[in-house]
Amino acid sequence: MRRAILVGAFVLVAACASQPAPVAGSVELPPAGVGFFEINLRGAAGSTASYDWSTTPTTTVHFDVHTHRGNRVDYLENGTFAARRGSVAFPENGTYSLLWQNPEAHPALLRYEVVGDFTLLSMQRP
Repeated sequence: MRRAILVGAFVLVAACASQPAPVAGSVELPPAGVGFFEINLRGAAGSTASYDWSTTPTTTVHFDVHTHRGNRVDYLENGTFAARRGSVAFPENGTYSLLWQNPEAHPALLRYEVVGDFTLLSMQRP
């Protein structure tokens, strides 16, 4: 019986350890022209990042997922939204960034969560 409990506890710990920890929080996006918020990740080819975010008050902001290739910027997602839930698959090993920028004259609170098979490199706050 004792052995079964130890094996069960090991399986539970191993299962919990394999779950990726989310990158989550909130940040105030300043009015237009003042700055942006960016999360920088390292991802392997074929791995994914899932995101879920919204703004308060409901504000349409610029959101993109991009990577830099020399002097070129490649966008995997690019648009304006007040909230967004989705995922992106990384086409190759590299650094990928999720970026939010507020084009409005008033600040907006961004609440975000990103989870997946990646390494968090940095976050650039406004």
